[in-house]
Amino acid sequence: MLGFPAIATTSCGIANCLGNAEGENIPLDEMLFIIKRIVNAVDVPVTADIEAGYSNDMEELSHTIASVERLHNTIDRAHHYKAAGADCVFIPGVADERVISSLVKNIPGPINILGVANTPPTEVLEKLGVAHVSTGSGPARACATLARRIGRELIHQGTYSSFTHDAMTYKEMNNLFSER
Repeated sequence: MLGFPAIATTSCGIANCLGNAEGENIPLDEMLFIIKRIVNAVDVPVTADIEAGYSNDMEELSHTIASVERLHNTIDRAHHYKAAGADCVFIPGVADERVISSLVKNIPGPINILGVANTPPTEVLEKLGVAHVSTGSGPARACATLARRIGRELIHQGTYSSFTHDAMTYKEMNNLFSER
């Protein structure tokens, strides 16, 4: 190889080589088959691009991630990333306290967990030894969801409760910007 300390797959490249456009247009089992072939062909850590995860359901997504990155492989990759100079190792898709505890115990240095619906609260993660929690696209998606809810309510009901119920007052909102 060329000496890279780690590599990443490309979902676009995999989809295209199988005659498809990117965007989860190939079955998940075909994507996983190709990723496993790549992992087995190299001796360095591999980050697998599994597009949007082939599911919006967190349980299904966790299962998909588990089928790509098993615990011992994650720990092994984390060691390689640390050896390559990473300050912190980001591990999305893990929410089980026992797995997180094992990651913390077996990875030298700080780890970062992605906070999603079934992730333990920050105080639990802190007790487990997690150094960082990222929210990823969660807050932006929550804002977009509210905007969609407001639009649908206006179009279908002609009412305003989705943006008036339990909302900050105009004065509270302005105070956020004047308290700098």
